[in-house]
Amino acid sequence: MKKTYVWDWGVRGFHWLLVLSLLGSYLTAEQGWLSMDWHFRFGYLALGLICFRVIWGFIGNEHARFADFLRGPAAVFAYIRGLFARNHQRSLGHSALGGWASMVLLLAVALQASTGLMTTDDIFMEGPLAKHVSTDTVSLMTRIHAININVIYGLVALHLSAIAFYLFGKRENLITAMLSGKKSAVEGKDADSTRWGRLILAAAVAASLVGGLVWLA
Repeated sequence: MKKTYVWDWGVRGFHWLLVLSLLGSYLTAEQGWLSMDWHFRFGYLALGLICFRVIWGFIGNEHARFADFLRGPAAVFAYIRGLFARNHQRSLGHSALGGWASMVLLLAVALQASTGLMTTDDIFMEGPLAKHVSTDTVSLMTRIHAININVIYGLVALHLSAIAFYLFGKRENLITAMLSGKKSAVEGKDADSTRWGRLILAAAVAASLVGGLVWLA
C-alpha cells in the first residue's frame, strides 16, 4: 500500500502545538508544574492556535480545509456503517466522523481558552479580561471553565481511544501520519505541499489577534 502525502505543515504544526498547550495547561493547573502564569501562557497559545486553524481551514491545502472534511449526516452514518466492514475504505484526509470529532474538540478548546480570559480563583489569579466585565459574568465564566475542562478530558480520551482502535483494529497508524504527513491509502494523489507564504500569513494574523488582546487587557 503506497504512502500518500496528506497533512501539510500547517495541520501537523497546529496538532502538536495544541498537544503541548493542553498538556502544559493540565500540568500547571492540576499538578502544580511551573506557575499559574504559565497556565495563562499555554492558554494564550491555545487561543492563537485556534485562530490559526480557523484561517488555515480556508487557505490551507486540500485536506486542511473545512470543506474537505465537514460533511453531512448521511456521509457520517455511511462511514459508521462501513467502519467495521472487511472492505473498509481508508480516508485520505479526515473521515466523515473524524472531521466532526476534531471540530468538536476545537470548539471545546476555544471555549476553554476564551472563558479563561475572564476567570478568577478569588485568591491570587484572574484572567486578563476579568476586571473589564461584571462579577456575574466572571462567576459564570469561571463555572463554565471548570466544567468544560472535564469535557475536554473526555474528548481527549475518545481521541486516544480512536487512535488505538485504528492502530490495532485497522492497522492504520494515525500518529505516524501526523508526524510525516503521509498516510497509507489504496488510491489517491498527493495533496499540495505546504503553502509557506500562506502559513506565515495565517500564523502572523493569529499571533497579532492574541497579542492585541493581551495588550489591550
